[in-house]
Amino acid sequence: MKADKSNIIVTGYPKSGNTWAVRLIAEIVQCPVVGFFGSDQEEIAAEHAERISQYQCFKSHHQYLQLNELSTDRDKIIYVVRDPRDIVVSGAHYFNRVSPFRKDKMSQSLLGRLINKVHWILVGESKMRQEMVRAVCVGNKWIHRWCAVSWSDHVLGYKNHPNVHFVRYEDLLENPLHETEKISEFLGLVRTKIELTSAISAQSFDSVKAKFKSTGDQERLGFMRKGALGQGAKKLNSKELDNIQAALGEVLKSFGY
Repeated sequence: MKADKSNIIVTGYPKSGNTWAVRLIAEIVQCPVVGFFGSDQEEIAAEHAERISQYQCFKSHHQYLQLNELSTDRDKIIYVVRDPRDIVVSGAHYFNRVSPFRKDKMSQSLLGRLINKVHWILVGESKMRQEMVRAVCVGNKWIHRWCAVSWSDHVLGYKNHPNVHFVRYEDLLENPLHETEKISEFLGLVRTKIELTSAISAQSFDSVKAKFKSTGDQERLGFMRKGALGQGAKKLNSKELDNIQAALGEVLKSFGY
């Protein structure tokens, strides 16, 4: 992280849509996505290192106090809020810690994929949903260290800080022009509707998927899900929905969920 650069840090609870959001914001700014903030590890969101800009974008899942220790007053933080019920569904698929074969040669074979699919249908999805419900309600380090606290504790940690801009993932999907106008204003940038529309088009699901297909980037292509809205309400059972409502109800309501 070079001192002469202004950092834009796009953060949120895991599986909140940060990867798409950070690429979209970098497209608007016309700056690179450098990687994961505070880490030298390769980040799947990183792209356009060739861009020359006074800005650089980073992805993050830090809690506010963790991020505050690494960031400076010059940094701009954009927090992506997503319905935790949809996070449960997306996180269950992504983290999937219960597959018999994970990221090895067997998992890529026809037999391995078949075994994983059958296992997922029979026990895997249910188990991972339970663990993700626990994560968003009270925190669950077993899922990942970034899920160590609840969704509400993570979100509320960023409230009332002047260098933080909140955007709902759902609003960014459904009304991207309006939301990117507000993001541009927060960053102190002047962008026309034509420029914003062009950036939104370049980072649409279909455009990015086509780009990864054309370049043969199977890892990034495999990382992509459609990010569809309302999957939690459709796929979670009544007990899971009730547990989330009981634990997060007030905060859900405050963000319009």
